[in-house]
Amino acid sequence: MTRDVPDILAAREAVATVMAMREALIYEFEIRESAKRSERTDRLNHRVAELLPSIRSSVYENLKAAEPQFAAEFRIRQAFENSYLRLGFIKPRGYSKTLAFLRVYLKNYLENAGYIDECTNELMDLLEKKTKISMEYREVREILDLITWAGGTLPPQLAEALEKIASRGWALATARSSIPARNPK
Repeated sequence: MTRDVPDILAAREAVATVMAMREALIYEFEIRESAKRSERTDRLNHRVAELLPSIRSSVYENLKAAEPQFAAEFRIRQAFENSYLRLGFIKPRGYSKTLAFLRVYLKNYLENAGYIDECTNELMDLLEKKTKISMEYREVREILDLITWAGGTLPPQLAEALEKIASRGWALATARSSIPARNPK
């Protein structure tokens, strides 16, 4: 079943409408991607701050209970042994650098241990969908260029491509409802 396109202007308008829809979808995916990246980073930073607020023996004990594999590593034990607060409040030389090192190392450890896999999987799903929509946008853009280049007549291949776009346009309208909602926190 082919749709009749009365003239080149109607075809151009139809393609431009589909392009605008795709641009809006890409923008929505970018917003969601940014929010998911922020959520992922915030969760990781919160957990690191929770597990490693300072270098104290009590913090090390809590760290051993929460992440025993991380706490058991030689360089972690050594960093704690060499950087405890003296008398509970005097920071030894290099304390801030050691604490920063431990936090970065813990962050990498948690990331590799799968602490934020759920967020990462959701982010990858968003990126995959955004890539698909972006590829469709490029296809539609190429068709718009062909319409512009064609002048006043539509070649048969272009009419077929317009038919595909028209059918995808309906699918695209329903795709907006399949975009995952942001988690309100």
